Amino acid sequence: MSLPSILFANARSLEPKMGHMRLGLIVNWKVRNCYVVIATKIWLKHSVPDSVVSLVGFSTFWLDHSLSLSGKSHWGGVFSFYVNDRWCNVNVVSSLCFPDVELLTTKYRPFYLSRECSVILLQLGIFLLVQTEMRLCMFSYQ
Repeated sequence: MSLPSILFANARSLEPKMGHMRLGLIVNWKVRNCYVVIATKIWLKHSVPDSVVSLVGFSTFWLDHSLSLSGKSHWGGVFSFYVNDRWCNVNVVSSLCFPDVELLTTKYRPFYLSRECSVILLQLGIFLLVQTEMRLCMFSYQ
């Protein structure tokens, strides 16, 4: 069994870059055949429909923090990931949001997987704020 190919990108605002991502799927076979594409710092808001950030042939998931749970003063997506529909079925297991950490756990069931391993779990989205790092540094030196 080979390891799945994962493309990881720091998007820094995903919405204006979707045309570039869609073009990459058409002309670049490495992107087109990736099992998982992950984009961080997507800066999406709830008002953005899923159709704007979706890719043909990929299931789209994105985590957007909750103001009440995270304690943040503004909206903005943490990350999105795309799973190639030709590779597996995927389900979201859990989504957690805290002031210091935001996590999304997903369960993958590839179509071609050995019997010894029934599913693959992937947890994404650890996101520390600058204020959190400052608090941790101050705590460690006291």
